[in-house]
Amino acid sequence: NLTSIRGNFTQEALLGYATVAGTYDISVKFCKPDRENGTNPTVQVLTHGLGFDKTYWDLPFNDYNYSYIDVAVDQYGFCTLSIDRLGEGNSSKADPLSVLQAPAEMSALYELTMMLRNGTLPNVPKAFSKIVHVGHSFGAALSYLLAIEHPTASDGLVLT
Repeated sequence: NLTSIRGNFTQEALLGYATVAGTYDISVKFCKPDRENGTNPTVQVLTHGLGFDKTYWDLPFNDYNYSYIDVAVDQYGFCTLSIDRLGEGNSSKADPLSVLQAPAEMSALYELTMMLRNGTLPNVPKAFSKIVHVGHSFGAALSYLLAIEHPTASDGLVLT
């Protein structure tokens, strides 16, 4: 009983470890400047925190005056890839106890990163050799975990 005062939810929920397998769709939004900054532009991979989706990075409030993407793309010439984390926004939904865990979300982030590096991400016209991960809150934790598990995946981290 999960509502019992003396209950131990962790003990009841963690009945062992299992490998997560399956196919999941991750919703992304790719933005690039009108004129790219050199022949080897940097792409920023934007990962939101809990309770948000990729619109966190491009808020329409006050005529987009709080849009991180507008500043990164229009003022500084970066490409951006904002993502809806697994289970959030327009991405696939999955069981929150057995699938939606940090290692699975980090794996999705890694796969997206490798697709950017290899030039195989659909509707993104090129490969990127410079990738910076920008994370907010839980997105920062995922980006940091990615850098620990796959040190060559990211060329830089911005953690907020």
